[in-house]
Amino acid sequence: MADVEETIKNFNLKDGLSIDEAKVSVLILCTLICFVFVLVKYHIDGDVSDNIVLVFQTLVAAVAGVNIANKVSSLIKK
Repeated sequence: MADVEETIKNFNLKDGLSIDEAKVSVLILCTLICFVFVLVKYHIDGDVSDNIVLVFQTLVAAVAGVNIANKVSSLIKK
């Protein structure tokens, strides 16, 4: 029981994530939150403003750009 308590006490979420993985995780989380907001806004008003659509498109492009950059860097490292 003491081992479990010490593990919980010393737990840090970023221990398992590198800086790059944490950035990607935040981007994906923001994209999902924005997507849910867009769905709710569409359901309530029947329309989504151009500003939130632009933010959503930017987040999707950022996630795609990070994934492409990671693929290219993994190919160069080989």
